[in-house]
Amino acid sequence: FQAPPLDCNDMEELMRFFWFQIESRPMTILQRILPARTANYGRYYIRHQSNRGLEFLAAFEGFVKEDGTPDVLMFLTRIGQGYMFSTTSIFGSTFRRYFKLLEDYNTLQNENARLNQEIVALREKSEQLKPLFDIQKLTFANLWRTIFPKKEYPQGVDSMSESDHLGYLRTVLSCLQPVICILESCLQNLSPGYSISKMFGYLIAIPQRKTSVLNLENFLSGFSSSITKTLRCRILSNNSIRMALRRISSCLMPTAEQIARESLERGISHSSICHVYSMYHYTGMMPCPKLVTTSRAQIKKHVQELLGLVETADGYRIPLERRLELHLMEYMEQQHVHLLDIKKLLTLLAFDGTRLGSSAQSNSSHCEFTLTCAAVFSRFVETLVRQQEDFLNSPLSLATFLLICMDDTIENVKRNFWEMYLQELIALIKDTTLDNGKILKAGLHFYRDPETNQLTCLGGRARTASSLEDVPEVVLPLEIYFKGDMKGFWNLVAMKGIRGTHCCLFCNISTSAKHEMFHIINVETEQSVSNFCAEVSIPVDCFWILNDGAAEGGSNIVQLCMFNRQTLSQADKAALRSSRSSNMLHAGQRVVVLKQDESFTRQHDMLNQCGLTCKSMILCMLHLKLRITSCFVKWFYKTATKMRLLQAVNRVLVTSGINYNLEGSSDRLPSLNGEQCDDMVEVALPRIVDVLINDSVLNNQFQEVFKIWSRILSTITKTHRNYFQPGEIESLQGRINSFVIKYVSLTGDKQMFSAIYFHMLSSGHVSDLFRHHMDVNELPLGLLSMSTNELRHKLRGRGAWRQAGAQANKNMKRDLAAAGLDKDNDDPEVIRQAAKRHRGLYTFINMACNQFVTGISILSFQPSNGSIIVLE
Repeated sequence: FQAPPLDCNDMEELMRFFWFQIESRPMTILQRILPARTANYGRYYIRHQSNRGLEFLAAFEGFVKEDGTPDVLMFLTRIGQGYMFSTTSIFGSTFRRYFKLLEDYNTLQNENARLNQEIVALREKSEQLKPLFDIQKLTFANLWRTIFPKKEYPQGVDSMSESDHLGYLRTVLSCLQPVICILESCLQNLSPGYSISKMFGYLIAIPQRKTSVLNLENFLSGFSSSITKTLRCRILSNNSIRMALRRISSCLMPTAEQIARESLERGISHSSICHVYSMYHYTGMMPCPKLVTTSRAQIKKHVQELLGLVETADGYRIPLERRLELHLMEYMEQQHVHLLDIKKLLTLLAFDGTRLGSSAQSNSSHCEFTLTCAAVFSRFVETLVRQQEDFLNSPLSLATFLLICMDDTIENVKRNFWEMYLQELIALIKDTTLDNGKILKAGLHFYRDPETNQLTCLGGRARTASSLEDVPEVVLPLEIYFKGDMKGFWNLVAMKGIRGTHCCLFCNISTSAKHEMFHIINVETEQSVSNFCAEVSIPVDCFWILNDGAAEGGSNIVQLCMFNRQTLSQADKAALRSSRSSNMLHAGQRVVVLKQDESFTRQHDMLNQCGLTCKSMILCMLHLKLRITSCFVKWFYKTATKMRLLQAVNRVLVTSGINYNLEGSSDRLPSLNGEQCDDMVEVALPRIVDVLINDSVLNNQFQEVFKIWSRILSTITKTHRNYFQPGEIESLQGRINSFVIKYVSLTGDKQMFSAIYFHMLSSGHVSDLFRHHMDVNELPLGLLSMSTNELRHKLRGRGAWRQAGAQANKNMKRDLAAAGLDKDNDDPEVIRQAAKRHRGLYTFINMACNQFVTGISILSFQPSNGSIIVLE
């Protein structure tokens, strides 16, 4: 700001500070007093020779008389009154503006000084922040000390308080802002047509080194672990976030068709799907239940058409050849097994009767026949073997092909299984001659699919039979084996079981003689006792237990269990006494051993027609464990009752965590389940022996017997080949024989080993079956038990039966009308039987068809002609 000059000679400088309009009255008067040379833009010039200053000032301030001359007197009077310092005065207002500008100037000077001080402070702060600018050398400790100089830095970000965590992250973001800006600019320039976020996504998808922050795995792992809380807060209110997450989840979340397939296979009901959807529908990531229901209906209809459900006398079935072909292709696809890796195929047909309802009055007895495939590989591949063992150990490996809606009696099994499947079984196992003279080879026939160039057996046997020219590229041989419990096997081969004259599946021993497990043989060559015991797989101490007991004769348990009541003569007893001292056996000497000379000698008519033997029946190790453990329970129940220690034994069972109570008679004790058996053998039995037997020697003998049995169970129930220890398989026969001999001699009561399964142990059937399947089929016997079928009843069968009840009730009117029945007019008993058959039909569909929906992609053949049931 510059003050106006007071000694100017030219008013042009003065007029810089005073502005008038040319047309204004003061301007006209001033020009008349001192005419100006020029007048431009409201400025005028006055000759400096003029001395009429007061008149000019008076006119300038607006003091003009009526005649137009300046009123100097009034002007001076008003000056004396202070007019020149008022806002009305031109000079006064100008002075005021001058001092106001001067005051503003001083204020700006002070503000400038303050800003200079702040600049100095910021420069000092920037010197402190210099370590943060070198991003490559930036450390957590340096950054923490810069942000929080008075706080000790924690171990990591996760251990910070919420306020420190937020401040720390904001500082990190500010440090990285230049780099982020460069990255954003680069991405925008590289692809102007795409958003920066989309280009960043493409950048993340490019393979990076594992230590890079842009590595996809590292980015997603860190993102998912740190952003979860934020997403939960904002996913409901932010539609953009919800849509982005939906796009990500679409890679993992199943589609409506996939949910339909899985839910049908696992027996999940429509109401359960709706319930899950109602809980998570807000995320928008689950398909609508209506879409799932539509897909389920389409899949069920397609599968039923392809499989072809045929009605039997008492149930429903699927042709075995077709079901086997479908199951094998599904097995090979899921397990990634190549056809050239398979030497032969084992077809395991399992059957078991069960009550699907929850009560005995539910009238829900059914017998389910299932099949599964097991390959014997041409070369040992550990991954394939382990995958197959895991597959066979799962209930999902079983495929239902027949459901009898009645008990599994001899007549029902014959009418619904043998009469329906006998010819199919013969054709699969034996070469057959067709009407056109062509020989149809046994096994499954593989042809190459022209579209995929892959070998397939779907419809292979039918193609070979229908054409004289077609020859299969590969014929896969197969063997048939049956799985079941003892009652089921008796019904399968038409035996009356324990009430018949014969009850053993594998030998011809009579039912009344099943406890006769010892017999006398002649030693063929002179040899030591130990060598002879090694030949007959009997430990030396057990050999002397047998022979000492037989020498004692009379009521000794060994003599009571002797085959055909054989006895040792006095000469035989003397020879045994000599052998004990010399440890040698002479040629022709008579000794007592276990009777194990008739394994696999029994013939069954139904099996013989198919070209099968009794080896085709696989004894269930689960049921063997249950029945032998029940013998133990019967022993300590009888012993505790005699010694009046039943309450003490029950307390041991409670403290051992076994929900089992000894009550009733010895032949009507409650049944044990698999878990209770394990706890009984491993936990309760040693404690019960301590309660019942005070004699230390006898106590140790019983404890040893139960330990031997525990080790036997460990071997025969193993489901994986690599679980066996060296020598464990070779020693199995000796351990079983040792257990049989010691248990029989200690209990001394035939009722304690009256179960038919004990005969299976003593006669060598169990060990022979174990060796057969390990050597020939390369499968552990424990892997072939009925445990998967029992679990299937629980997981699928009962759920399928309950679901079938709802389906039958829903469609009752339609189903009865299709059968020509009227619920209101026909006999109620007829209606009841029809409703039961319809429920059986829906049960079979839920068990047989729904499981197969995951393999529907490999179905490429048309259903055969015949009585095919298709449900809409």
